[in-house]
Amino acid sequence: KAAGPAAATGVKPALLAKMEAAAMEPKPPEPPKPEAAPVAPPQPKPEPVKVAEAPKPVAAAAAKEESIPEGTGTLRVGSDPPGLKVTVAGNEGETPMQVKLASGRYTVEFASADGVRGECRVKVLPDQTAKLKFSADGKRCE
Repeated sequence: KAAGPAAATGVKPALLAKMEAAAMEPKPPEPPKPEAAPVAPPQPKPEPVKVAEAPKPVAAAAAKEESIPEGTGTLRVGSDPPGLKVTVAGNEGETPMQVKLASGRYTVEFASADGVRGECRVKVLPDQTAKLKFSADGKRCE
């Protein structure tokens, strides 16, 4: 029997020589590992900018309402077609209609026999006559 490392492993001597030679060869250097990009420290989030709100139109409208002087005025209400039911500040009637009211702002409601409804807003000033006409076909105030 043959003695030596080939005999012990059952590997042929030529193959064993190649394996030993390969083990002795210097290994090629490993490619350099890519360096991780430097991570920037987290930036603080900017504070939200606070914007001042513009005054609301409702406040301006309320100021105008308060500026109506006290007194009594007249409201003259008409409609096209005439004969519509009118309700304003608890007063009911049919167009054409005229009513004395304390100065201020009012909503005038209109209704026809065939179900057409509408409303208009009007301002009554002291010692003056406010005129209002409701057009039922276009549901608009003039």
